[in-house]
This record gives sequence, C-alpha cells and structure tokens, in this order.
Amino acid sequence: MGDLFPYETREPLSSRIPPGLHLLSAPFGSARQDSTRICSVLESYLGPAASLRLPGDTECSTSVEALKTAASLDISWDPVSQLLRITALWPSGIQNVAVKSTAEHRAELGIFSTDPSAGDAHEIGLGGLVAAAATDEKKEPSIIAYAIPSRHRQADSSFSVGVVEPQGLHPTLRLSISSPKPPPAAVENQAYDGSCGLHAYLTLPKTVFADRYQLADDLFMASKNLTRLRYASTPVDLEMPEYKTLNGTEVPYPSVFWACKAEGEASFTDSPFDRANLGYDRLFAPRTVFWHVEPRPDPSTAASHATLVTKLRVPVLAVEKSSWVEAGTALTILVGFGWVLFSLFFAARNSNGKETRKQAAKKQQ
Repeated sequence: MGDLFPYETREPLSSRIPPGLHLLSAPFGSARQDSTRICSVLESYLGPAASLRLPGDTECSTSVEALKTAASLDISWDPVSQLLRITALWPSGIQNVAVKSTAEHRAELGIFSTDPSAGDAHEIGLGGLVAAAATDEKKEPSIIAYAIPSRHRQADSSFSVGVVEPQGLHPTLRLSISSPKPPPAAVENQAYDGSCGLHAYLTLPKTVFADRYQLADDLFMASKNLTRLRYASTPVDLEMPEYKTLNGTEVPYPSVFWACKAEGEASFTDSPFDRANLGYDRLFAPRTVFWHVEPRPDPSTAASHATLVTKLRVPVLAVEKSSWVEAGTALTILVGFGWVLFSLFFAARNSNGKETRKQAAKKQQ
C-alpha cells in the first residue's frame, strides 16, 4: 500500500510503488486462483475508508491505529511457513517507538544509519545499535556494522506528472524528470555495465485504460518520446467498462526508476530491507538494480492539497438531456437501414435489366 501524499525515502528503504492498494497473489499448489474470492475476503477486512478492522487487545489496536499515518504498508502471508509479515514505513521525522518482548516472541530494537564508504558498489553500509526489548536482560546495546546487497537504490533526481492540454477523450500524461542522465553510480562504477533504462510503472483505475495497440505503434511511441511498452496486464475488457456519471477521475503517480544491470559477481541475497513482489521487479533479470526517482507533486498545486495523483477531466453526457440523443440514434439507424434497402433494390433492378437486355440481344441474333 502506497501513500497518496509525497514523502522522502532513505536507503536502504528506497523502493516505491504507485499510490493505492496493491494485491498480489498466487494459487496454492494445484488450486485455481479465484480473484473474486480474494476480493471478497479483502472487502471484509477493509471498510469504506480503507481502515483495517482487526481483532485484538488495546496494545494491538493502538499499533494498528498507528498504521494510518504510515507512508507505505506491506502485508504478506506465507502459507508454507505460516508466517505473517507486516512492514510499515513512516515519513522522516521524530517517532515514538515502544516495543516489548513476550513469552511467545523476542523483540529487538535497532537504530541504524548508512555508511557510504562501507561495502561494495552493489551494497549499502549500515551501522548502529541493537538492543533486546526485554526487562530481564541487562545487556548493553550491541554495536552492529555490516554491508547488505540492495536491488533498490535512491537516484539523485525527481519527477512530476502533468496532463497535456486540451485533454479530450485521449488525454496524454506528461512526465517531467529533473535529470535525464542515469544515476552516477551506474555510469562511473565498474559494478554496472552502463546499460540503464528509464522505466515508468503505472497502475490505472477502471475508468482509464491504455490502448495496447496504439502503444505498439513505433511511430506513435516515437512522437511521445517513448521507446516501447514492456508489459501490460491482461485482460482489459472493453465490452464491460465501468460506466459512471462523473466529471473527473484520478490517476496515481507512476513509479519511475532506472533499471541497471549489475556486472561481475554481484550477489543479491535476501535482504530484510528489500521489498519483493512490487509488480514490476519480476519483469527484470534477478541482477537488476532499481534506482528510484522521487515523485514530487505539480508545483502549481498548493502544499496543503499536494498529492501524488493526476486529475483528469472526463466528458460526461447529462442524463436528463440525453433524450434527443436516443431519438437521433434511432433516426440514424432507420435512415441507414433504409439506404441499404434502397441500394439493394436498385442493384437488383439494374442486374435484372442487364440480364433482360442480354437475352433480347441473343434472340435478335
């Protein structure tokens, strides 16, 4: 789950997803995936305001309540190991942290900072203190320093999203990036081969769909300063769109990143800070490093109303004034049907006339 409001990230917590709720699932064993059942279960836990309703004691309720202010929230369930993992990220600032160990589990609290000089090019150096959250332990906090490989890094650039005016029925999103150059580490460091590509990952509401056939046209893509469409989810049912009487809709900001290939013997083992199943990471090779570009709202938007969404105007027909459209449509169909019958009649008449003249000519001979 990604926040609609802008926030900054810090390494090694650099990965980003578009704002909104994302659900990724896989069938267990040979069972067939049932998306309808998954959505029903999800709706039973999410209310109209998308607030979690979980049973538990007061301490659990307080912890769940604090998730409302998180910038991102990940919930994963592993049916094999019966492991539920909840990871939340709050915006940078002073935070009150309260943890404790119980008889069922041991809790530890760690405070870390990054060390740019530690580790290899594909690693992030971390150092800090770790202490056990238990009253029966009197040990001093332990000093920890290590380097971890990370597939998600922070690029020194930003982007904003706007709409090309006039919008019409086929609006065009315009991405403005502060720097068109790849991350410095991808160019200057020998751990990367320099083959970096800029990508944008979008999640669209039901009211908006991307024309895959138009995006497959090389001339169209070149006119929009795009290279190619790497992937599009399927199917897109154009026969059953989501009809609504609305004057506008919102499209969340995409995730923009540089995808760079790591060279040498760079090994990306499991990291506790790297997020998986983001929706786009599996579309790239395992040794791809993602340099994320920070999203920033349109500068013309007031700071108090700045969100990571783009508003689109949708032309809507006033239902109370649509009677003339129905009558006009019926009249057009009748006129077209009459024209077809008229054309068939004259075509048959001319055909019969030509046949009669041929027979008359044969008799005269």
